[in-house]
Amino acid sequence: MRANENIKRACYAVATLSPLGEWWLGGVFASALGVPFLLLFQSVYWLGNLLFYWTIAFTAILFLIITQWALHAYPEKAPKAIVCDKILGVMISLAGVPLRWRIIFFGFVLFHLLNTLKPFAWYRRLIEYIEKLPGVFGVLGAEILSGVLVNFVLQLLVWVMS
Repeated sequence: MRANENIKRACYAVATLSPLGEWWLGGVFASALGVPFLLLFQSVYWLGNLLFYWTIAFTAILFLIITQWALHAYPEKAPKAIVCDKILGVMISLAGVPLRWRIIFFGFVLFHLLNTLKPFAWYRRLIEYIEKLPGVFGVLGAEILSGVLVNFVLQLLVWVMS
């Protein structure tokens, strides 16, 4: 039983990036880690774009598992302290777009604007619904949706500008 508790604590430390999840802007700093992860995964892209997307999918599944264990470790404080969802959201936002610094910066800012301000009424209602889902889906769902929406906007902008 002790090993199980140690695994839960370790998953909580990874999901919150230790003290970063407790900080006021911890989610913004944590999401900045999504860019180096994506740049690292970009090296896999040259081997095959399907492998690149599978790497991101594997990372998402890993974050789902870690977040689920973290929620079991400290159910009262975990949902607000978890920041690995922000990393995943930024990675999804920038996946498959040309990684130039202007696009990265715009995608990063757009992700946080959508995630924080929820500027559209339909989007706000959808996010509120997703956040009410039980467990890990309520925690990670909003960031995944924001990431997909930002990725769509970035893909559209890159297509229009080219």
